[in-house]
Amino acid sequence: MVEFLQNSFKLDSAGNPIRIGYGYGIRDSFYEAQGVYSILRHCNTWIAEALRTARVQTPRHPSLPILLLPKARSNC
Repeated sequence: MVEFLQNSFKLDSAGNPIRIGYGYGIRDSFYEAQGVYSILRHCNTWIAEALRTARVQTPRHPSLPILLLPKARSNC
């Protein structure tokens, strides 16, 4: 799962993740990512893919976080 997360970031020429903005609080940020963002591929599908690498069963096309949280809590 860690490898999946690390491979999700686009990196600059020095190998560092590319920050594109501040997040919702003082301790989080947004970063450039590999792949594309769309109505079919969004944060919930990315989280589901990450959980599947840890062998957590998730819905194939999760549209809401509520579909993922119970699976993560019961398997991690």
